[in-house]
Amino acid sequence: MADTPKDRPVMPRGPDWPDRDRRAWAALFAGGDVLEGAGPARHWRPATRRTNRQHYARWLGWLAREGLLAPERAPPDRADPEIVHRYARHLVDTVAPRTAASALIGLKVVMKAMTPERDWRWLMELTNRLNTWAKPSVDRRLRQRPIDEIHRAALGELERLASTDLAHRRNRIRYRDAMILLVLSACPIRLRNLAGLGIGHQIRHEGERWAIHLHETETKGHNRLAYLLPRHIGPYMARYLDEVRPAYGPAGTCDALWLALGGRPLACNSVYGQIVEITTRLLGIPINPHLFRSCAATSLVEEVPEAARLAAPLLGHRHFETTERYYVRAGQIEACRRVNALLGTIAGEEAEG
Repeated sequence: MADTPKDRPVMPRGPDWPDRDRRAWAALFAGGDVLEGAGPARHWRPATRRTNRQHYARWLGWLAREGLLAPERAPPDRADPEIVHRYARHLVDTVAPRTAASALIGLKVVMKAMTPERDWRWLMELTNRLNTWAKPSVDRRLRQRPIDEIHRAALGELERLASTDLAHRRNRIRYRDAMILLVLSACPIRLRNLAGLGIGHQIRHEGERWAIHLHETETKGHNRLAYLLPRHIGPYMARYLDEVRPAYGPAGTCDALWLALGGRPLACNSVYGQIVEITTRLLGIPINPHLFRSCAATSLVEEVPEAARLAAPLLGHRHFETTERYYVRAGQIEACRRVNALLGTIAGEEAEG
């Protein structure tokens, strides 16, 4: 059931929080080192911080509406099992399942960060039950396509555009978007990393192939990632760098791989929109960037079932369970080699055709 204005708790902004909550939240991000009492959540990325702030504000809003806020109490003291179970019931009854699960998981993360010495196992068990119960409102499998089909579509578009005038603005944009699609189908990295690829930095030429290297500070899981792109991508990348990208007029110091008109780096939301647009046009169905990770993992498992556990390093997950739960239906470099072998066959077929 969707929440209504009557049921939806007012989520107070930070300045409107009780003093103890504002101080506890600020302490999470205190600077300094461990000896100086540095905040336990100082490593949270800005997006993570914003998301957890919203979850915590939702919790405070519900407490206020229920008359349970008790500003004089320490924030973790309000989160006793009985009250949290009432809050969870409210979420289940008023918002979508995934929203309910996310809100409670966010509360758990904040509580554990504020008082890690407390035993929060009961809250972890509650969030696990809610997370298992919650199912996505849209079945992502209906929008999945085999990764080789996506790759083949990108190659076909690039071959078609090769015979057109790439000085034409429309063709230039379509070539760039087809290259984004080609790279993403071969290397299912996250949107932020895809948009942030810098020539000579995150993406560089190594021998006869292009490689992508992501530092642990650049990845969601804080682990170093390395991918080899298939050899047949080389000529298309060369044409993009020699003919298409320079036509965007990049500044001499700009190393961004993907550019917008005017020579500025293409923003994340623009990369997202262009991927959805080109997949709709070429495949007849919108596929967002994150869904590529599911397509790649599923294709790997279906093509080589015994390589199922390679799907986790392919996506940069530390544990296979994460991949299995969210992406898979049926050595990272080894996974890339297997995928590249499959995509290489496609390139050979295109050349023969």
